[in-house]
Amino acid sequence: MSTSKERRFEDLVEVIRNAPNAEEVREAAILLGDLGDIRAVPHLIDLLNNAKTHIIWDGAAIGLRELADQRAFWPLVHKLQDNRTLDHRGTLAFALSSFNCTDIVEFLVDMYISESYEVQIEIRSCFDNIDINEIKEDLRHKMISKVKAAFKNEKDSQKKIELRYFLEDILYNNSDGFAM
Repeated sequence: MSTSKERRFEDLVEVIRNAPNAEEVREAAILLGDLGDIRAVPHLIDLLNNAKTHIIWDGAAIGLRELADQRAFWPLVHKLQDNRTLDHRGTLAFALSSFNCTDIVEFLVDMYISESYEVQIEIRSCFDNIDINEIKEDLRHKMISKVKAAFKNEKDSQKKIELRYFLEDILYNNSDGFAM
């Protein structure tokens, strides 16, 4: 690594550790990801885990997405599950879309059913990296049943449309067909 790139890395790590302004920390976290240096992964995971505001955890999530290092997968999932992230999960879901999310498909379906449109869009992109045919048939049917039940119980017509599209994506390669 060149001396100037090394110095830039060290400066950005210093900012995420000590900057008093959340916007500065967010920007430094994103820039760390842009550098492409995997040494940033532990620093960004620590920032993600300890962030008190969505401004900071969003920056850490974007930086981790850019690096796409597998060590970031579970910390991102855990942050999505944190109740403190309620109403601020779009960027976290966006960050997961650079990973293979096969291990958390049921969690993603549950989030899709319960979350805002912004989060739903990002969760749909997580499915781009999942081969639905590799998911065990019983789990696939369980997920389909959940979405169908949510569809039947949903009163909002726009949300029903989104649930239907999501179900069609899940069933894309399924020979059972689409029946609500």
